[in-house]
Amino acid sequence: MRGERSALSLSQREIYFEYKLAPSSNLHTIGGFIQIFGPLDRALFLRALQDTLEANDTFGVRLSETRGEASVAYLQPSVEVPVLDFSANPEVLSDWMRKRFRERIDILGEPLLEFALLQERPASHYWFIKAHHIIIDGWGISLLGQSVAAKYSALHA
Repeated sequence: MRGERSALSLSQREIYFEYKLAPSSNLHTIGGFIQIFGPLDRALFLRALQDTLEANDTFGVRLSETRGEASVAYLQPSVEVPVLDFSANPEVLSDWMRKRFRERIDILGEPLLEFALLQERPASHYWFIKAHHIIIDGWGISLLGQSVAAKYSALHA
């Protein structure tokens, strides 16, 4: 499946048409954050996340358009995960997340998901998750969180 190009599914096609009608809208941007309490091994967390992404073709989806027709390519999932330290000014962390959520995801050619690991205090982090609904829904984000947590726990044991 990876490396192949295919037509959009019916659900993806519906979202794509809505995108074409209102390309500047962030209507289909979804996500949230998971607060992580206690010490965190950042390297293991990032490895657990990358392992989870690589196990699911959906996270490597890229859309493109040729002559008005959209198609999907399944690429190797790879996501930059900035680690940002807000411990000197934790009150701006919520503002940072709100600002990022307001920024729309261009579904043509861009990665359709974004993550960040935000440190509020030495033993308090937030895992920021932002995605386009064309590749995942709220239930899928919940499953993604559970999978990363299970992989992290296994690696940390």
